[in-house]
Amino acid sequence: MSEADDLNAASLAGASFPLVRQPAAAQVAPSGLADRIRIALAAAAPHAPASVWLSPLLRAVAAADALTNRQLAAFVGAWVPEVGEDYSELSECTNWRPETMVRIFPSRIHSLAQAQELHAKGPDAMADVAYAFKLGNRGPETHDGSRFKGAGCAQITGRDEYTEFAKWCGKSVEDAGAWARTPEGAAMAGAFYWTTRRLNRLADAWNLHAIRLAVNGQACLGEEIEVAASERALAALGG
Repeated sequence: MSEADDLNAASLAGASFPLVRQPAAAQVAPSGLADRIRIALAAAAPHAPASVWLSPLLRAVAAADALTNRQLAAFVGAWVPEVGEDYSELSECTNWRPETMVRIFPSRIHSLAQAQELHAKGPDAMADVAYAFKLGNRGPETHDGSRFKGAGCAQITGRDEYTEFAKWCGKSVEDAGAWARTPEGAAMAGAFYWTTRRLNRLADAWNLHAIRLAVNGQACLGEEIEVAASERALAALGG
């Protein structure tokens, strides 16, 4: 999830997604997978340090069973719009410009003056209002918007997704949110999204638009970035 206003990953074909529990931590990655991840990551996110990301992605890719060239390329490429070409933006920046707030949150921000007032109060105040009464969040006074803003490679957003991720990885909601802002947890948040949204089937069909729709909602923000990153990764893997 990112800044899209009203529709989240469940907007994909109007689907609902049953909980799929995380595979056992002792799962063994296939031989040669680490080298393939290194190649795909260097192509999709050229500024992401392999020394930081190789081990987390190895576990996450194995957990997501994203093992074919298409699946692996789509997996590492899907997160570039969310976390950048250096894979560093593990927590959503909610320091939006007032004009941006009016555009992407029209159901919550009704005027430029309101947006400017919130902007003066800081990023947390903006998130508290922008994400209020959606994605399982309560009102602005609860600070759910800032507590449950985007985190991890998939930028899981909102109380509902945090709770789902926490159940999937066997952690408390608070611990899961903090974990998702570390490389290991961020990568596993990607695996969580990939498995619960069954994105391998879309990667097999090389339907990158549908993957972006599942991750970001109907706004499909960053689709061009995702497509370019995934295409580079697939080419580097040999197609």
